[in-house]
This record gives sequence, C-alpha cells and structure tokens, in this order.
Amino acid sequence: ARGSFARVITRPSLQDLSAFRLVDEVNRRITARNPELDPFRANQYEFSLEYYPNKETQLSATVFFKDIETFISQETSFIPFNGETYELRQPVNGNDAFIHGVELNFQQPFTFLPGFLAGFGIATNYTLSKSNFREELEDGSTETYALPNNSEHSYNLVFYYEKYGFMFRVAQNYRSSFLREIPNPVDGLKYRDDVRISDVSSSYDLTKNLSLTFNVLNIFNAKRYEYIFDRRFMDNVSFFGRTYQFGLRAKF
Repeated sequence: ARGSFARVITRPSLQDLSAFRLVDEVNRRITARNPELDPFRANQYEFSLEYYPNKETQLSATVFFKDIETFISQETSFIPFNGETYELRQPVNGNDAFIHGVELNFQQPFTFLPGFLAGFGIATNYTLSKSNFREELEDGSTETYALPNNSEHSYNLVFYYEKYGFMFRVAQNYRSSFLREIPNPVDGLKYRDDVRISDVSSSYDLTKNLSLTFNVLNIFNAKRYEYIFDRRFMDNVSFFGRTYQFGLRAKF
C-alpha cells in the first residue's frame, strides 16, 4: 500500500512563451504565443494497492486526485485589429481545474507455460479520469466543462513474446474523445474524437552485440477526427498513414 502527496510545478514550453505573432490578413486570423503565461501548479494526492504474486507479475490499483492551478490551454477569441475583427488563437492560463480517477495495471509473463510458450506475456493498464473546470462567460455567468486535452477513458494493451533472442510486441493505445481547447461561445465546443492506434515492433539478436529491428507504427492506418459540438459537424480529419522502420543495432 502506498500513499503520497506532492506539490508540483511545470513551466510552460519555450515555444508557448515566445514573443510570436502571425497575422493572416486574408482570413482575419492571428496565431500567437503568450510570454505572460504562468506555470502549471498542482496539488496531487494518490493512494495505491499493489500485489506481486511472483517475479515480474504485477496487479495494482491507484486512486488519484489533482487540484490544478492556472493550467495552460489553447483559446480562441475575437479582438479588434486594424479596424477589423480578427480571430486570435493563443495559449492562455485557465481557471482552477480538478481531476480524479482510478488507474488499473496488470502485467503477467507466461513463464509457467512449457517450452517456447514461456516467452509470451501481457502488459495492460486502464485509466478512468474525470475532470472539470469553471469558465466565466461574457455575461458574468459560469459554465462547467471537462478539462481540455483530458480523456475520460484510456488504455494500453501489449502482447509480447521474448525468447531465444527474438522479441515481438503488438501494442494498442486508446483514448476517448476530449475537449480540444478552452470553450468559446462564438466558436463552439471543439472536440477530438476517440482513437485507437496499434503498433508492432520486433527484433532478432544475430549475435550478442548485433541485432535487427523491424517496426510498423499505426498498422491499421487510424485517422484523427475533430468536430464541433457533435460528430455530425466534422471540421478536421487528419491522415498519418503507416510508418515502417528497419534498423540494425550494434553494441560495443
């Protein structure tokens, strides 16, 4: 059993802090950074139960709560510029946000199986993460939303084989839909749809110091869909395709 409390701080990226502004006069849009950003600050509480029935086997459950101050997210607003109204997109500090949830982990090598079957194994985790923050609207009222970029459901699932100098892994990562940025009453609630991405990695040891590798990323050619308010109102579809990687690794 483990319990912990932490007061943490994370500085904004140098890119977000840069004095940068790009003006698109055709579409009346300004893309900017924000040198006045405050860092992330948060109070984190965790409690976990972990069970290790034998070597390399783990079963655990963790309950967590995070109180986040001045989190950083993208915001879209409208400002007067050169006598016209322009759309301004930039990172800003939001109001306080709260995240709570549970994380489950399971890892099991099948070393109890006979012969070559002993090389198989599984490693998986699942996270339920619920969040909320309050946004003040122009009319003075407040509205509660989920924290931008936080998926309520996510998991990683890995099946692997490691024996006789050969390694093969199939991994799938999933995250449910989430709010992309701080809501803007004029521009709408922008979401990114849930997505599953599967990868395959393998290697073979030719000698003690030399091995071949072969990986396929996004093997099922998953696509990223983004929409406003509802999945019927799609505003962006991104295609990344598959990536094939061959390699030769040497140790000296």
